[in-house]
Amino acid sequence: MEMLKDGTIVLGLLSPETLHKSMAHLIGEIGHSFRRICYISMTKPYGFVQKEAKAAGVAKESLFVIDCVSGDMGVSSDVSGCLFASGLEDLTNLNIDIKQTIDKERFDAVIIDNIAILALHNSIPSALKFLQNVVIKLRVSGVGVLLLATKGGEHGGFVKEAYMFVDEVVELG
Repeated sequence: MEMLKDGTIVLGLLSPETLHKSMAHLIGEIGHSFRRICYISMTKPYGFVQKEAKAAGVAKESLFVIDCVSGDMGVSSDVSGCLFASGLEDLTNLNIDIKQTIDKERFDAVIIDNIAILALHNSIPSALKFLQNVVIKLRVSGVGVLLLATKGGEHGGFVKEAYMFVDEVVELG
């Protein structure tokens, strides 16, 4: 995934019909291109992301997951390679969790899946402010970032607003 080299921030648009298949492919592609990856999952629990990464041949120690889903279900556990965030409604603590993890772990690339979900759990201005803050922190750290979002749909306006935070917008499937 050459487009993420040199700290580039990319918004990758995926069709809802091929979302799962495309994301599994991207985990593998990025996992083989970078030494250490942080996957911030807003749609899938840790175990599912790890299973996709393993199927794509990505070494478990290469992938760190910030699971934003399981905390809403009361799951919190001490699992190596994962931080269970408190949920998508608590953007302040999620922002702190992301910043502390990025500062501590030193990643080469970050994947954030699926930013459209932020608008489902929060007001659009709050979600955009959060996304801007996270993107700025990642930009300063020099890490390559792939923000994933579904094309169109109910939160298409939010996704289009996110264009202003990235270096490049690409259709990935």
